[in-house]
Amino acid sequence: MNQFARQRRSEGASWDDVLTALRVAGATPMQCVQVLRKEGAMSLSAAKDRLNQSGAWADQRERFEAIQEELGSAFDDVVE
Repeated sequence: MNQFARQRRSEGASWDDVLTALRVAGATPMQCVQVLRKEGAMSLSAAKDRLNQSGAWADQRERFEAIQEELGSAFDDVVE
């Protein structure tokens, strides 16, 4: 996946184009974040933001936000 992303970026593809192609090829959101981190030299936070803002994963945005909210609540419960 990293090599594919590197190749597409060298051809002038945007990150959104790369994410779309990765998703069509069956990549998971986690795999896409890993590619963004390695090939885009992004922090975890920046890679997650890029994924969440991409058109490639727009149909999953609400689900991602719900998961983040659940994780935050679970963390708060553990800390208390």
